[in-house]
Amino acid sequence: LGQSYLGRLDLVQCARPLLAQLSEKIGEACALTVRRKNMILVVAKIDDPNPYRPSLSLQLGHSGPLYASASGKAMLATEGESAIAAYLTSIDTMPTDPERKLDAQALRQDLETAMDTGFGWSRGEMFENIVAVGVAIRGNSEEVIAGISVSLPQERNTPELLMKIEVALKICAQSLSVKMGAGI
Repeated sequence: LGQSYLGRLDLVQCARPLLAQLSEKIGEACALTVRRKNMILVVAKIDDPNPYRPSLSLQLGHSGPLYASASGKAMLATEGESAIAAYLTSIDTMPTDPERKLDAQALRQDLETAMDTGFGWSRGEMFENIVAVGVAIRGNSEEVIAGISVSLPQERNTPELLMKIEVALKICAQSLSVKMGAGI
């Protein structure tokens, strides 16, 4: 009966109020993404709470390369070393946008850091002068089912704000993972 209930949980429906709380708490935009092969897809998004600041991230329904995404890196790192190895061997055959630079050594370092810390980072790989931090979301079988990221312009990137974002993001991710049936 419990598995049947968990199978019917709607990820986006469960995430929306948590994303709204996260955005309100940190004052930045945030997004829920899912992995689709070597891409991430934005399935829910809360824009920057300040209406005078433009949106700085992918829009709802848009996708981007896993290697350029903070939540994508966090999801991949959480999936473990074998998933990382498989991904790194597959990216050479992926079509790449010349605007999106791929440095395999830097990517490997980012993924190792994400494995150690639980946070994935994007520092301009998706959008120039945009910093993003992301975390993975687990489901009822402890599998990675999604990621949450927060994006902000480089000029607002301060150690104090990033610490605040990391704490709030971790709480949000844990709450959503529990709602989705993870044991955490």
